[in-house]
Amino acid sequence: MFPGQLLYLAGLGGKYPMTFWVVFLVLMGLTDLVNTVQTWFLGYWASQYEGHDASEVDVGL
Repeated sequence: MFPGQLLYLAGLGGKYPMTFWVVFLVLMGLTDLVNTVQTWFLGYWASQYEGHDASEVDVGL
């Protein structure tokens, strides 16, 4: 890494770099979790059309 990159990464957290990086990593993990749950839920919802008539599927509106 170049010295400027290290300075940039060190400055991201300000006075609380550990807090910044912990929150950053937790939020990145939550992003992956939400994307996974979203994909699962859409697949589950779409599969409801295979066993039921379209008028019987609750669309949640």
